[in-house]
Amino acid sequence: MPGNDNTINARIKLITALAMIAFIALGWYLYTVQILRHEELYTKAKKKYTSIRKSSGHRGEIYDYEGNLLVGNRPAYFVQLDPSLLNNENAHFLADLFSRYLDLDKKTLLKKFSLRTRQAYDKDGKLVVEKNRYAHVHSKVPLSMGQILREEIEKRNLLYKEENKEISKQRKILKKEKKIDALKKLKYKEMIRGVVFKIIRARYYPKENMLASVLGYTFIDENNQEKAFGLERHFFNEMSSENYVATYERSRKGRP
Repeated sequence: MPGNDNTINARIKLITALAMIAFIALGWYLYTVQILRHEELYTKAKKKYTSIRKSSGHRGEIYDYEGNLLVGNRPAYFVQLDPSLLNNENAHFLADLFSRYLDLDKKTLLKKFSLRTRQAYDKDGKLVVEKNRYAHVHSKVPLSMGQILREEIEKRNLLYKEENKEISKQRKILKKEKKIDALKKLKYKEMIRGVVFKIIRARYYPKENMLASVLGYTFIDENNQEKAFGLERHFFNEMSSENYVATYERSRKGRP
């Protein structure tokens, strides 16, 4: 009948129109993904399976005419810490520790470790107060000495951990007895945090002070800037190491 035919034709046209709209939408989506957002999505995907490792070479060495080493490199610890993470007790402990083992002035160290805030300018040029996150301790600590220092800090943290267990028991008793004032005074020991032992390639002078006035020396100041004198300064650019970046792909297990 004509009425049924018109209904069927209308349905066919509707289905065809919907199919065309879906096809156009799918085409636009694929165009967006593969063409318009290609670089964005490719960059995100690449980050999932690639890693970047930054590294630097070693500073050049100095030899005499017969090939004897006058200035070389050997591994050492560059020690720094974050004063904002230290309380007074831990600041005093670290100042005493570093002064005894590294022959540094305890008062100077304690002053640096106790400076937990500093003034700085923000992006708008306004003077603001922010956390002091850096304090220089020593630039060239021998590996053996650095290991001793790390063990001493670990011992202190283990001691704090045991003391905190006892403090926890006492706090539970005080809480049951509802001794609020005593509970507030009984506080946990804060672990020592923020001390960084970074392995670097430090300058090594086999002859010690011999020819020191000619060879000169290098050092890293408190602003983490490398300084040099003598031949070390004269050939500073020639002997300076270059930073390089290595990019590699990872497997599904995250291994390079």
